[in-house]
Amino acid sequence: MFLQELKERCGEKALEDEVTDGSDFVNFFPSLTSEITATALRRELQIPTERESNEIQRVHDRIEVLRRSRPYSGGGIPFVEDRLSADWKRPKLR
Repeated sequence: MFLQELKERCGEKALEDEVTDGSDFVNFFPSLTSEITATALRRELQIPTERESNEIQRVHDRIEVLRRSRPYSGGGIPFVEDRLSADWKRPKLR
């Protein structure tokens, strides 16, 4: 049943095994996920080296996006993590 709904909503490339407890947690509780991530990586995020600055900034940006996410706003009902469904819909590069 879930697999059929997953394929209908996210396309034939959707993989049931990629929908994990972790991806569900990110999907349903993005703001809390951002707080946990920022807390767990506090030291690593504070003092990036010159070489790491772009990568660390991308991590900061993703944490901020999660912090501002409100999956239930406007009566929305989340299904699977947005990043998973986007990956499944993206054409594969050879």
